[in-house]
Amino acid sequence: MTRTNAPGAEGFLLITIQNVRLSAPFYRPAEQTGLLALECVTIPVSQTDNTPFAADGKPQRDVWLVLRVNQFELPLSATEAIRHSRLNRTFTFKAPEGLVMVTLPAPINSADSEDLETFEVLLAQYGVLQETDPPKAGSGDDRDLKGRL
Repeated sequence: MTRTNAPGAEGFLLITIQNVRLSAPFYRPAEQTGLLALECVTIPVSQTDNTPFAADGKPQRDVWLVLRVNQFELPLSATEAIRHSRLNRTFTFKAPEGLVMVTLPAPINSADSEDLETFEVLLAQYGVLQETDPPKAGSGDDRDLKGRL
């Protein structure tokens, strides 16, 4: 568990992936390769008359994912679309300054493949993951083919 600067905030490392390429034109250096870390950060919700408590009586917490590559850090909004290309192993995120693209390395073994799949599943469960690849031939074809050979 890591501690962040916000009072009461807690961070948990979910996954790391080596040799990830980051492209962020507004950041220096704009292109870099390094260690990707995806963290889950929980922050206490400030209590007001409109903020309910959880069923156990404890204050509710906001949950954020934070993407880090080397010194670059981007908090991910659960409502922002994340564009994903499986063919290119890329994820494109929206930052206040512009778009950020992360390219994952090609898997070398089954453990690498599992890490890449885990990263994708974590993002899909947290936010809005949009596939950008064209559909494969013969998949997703909703036409009625009854009686055709």
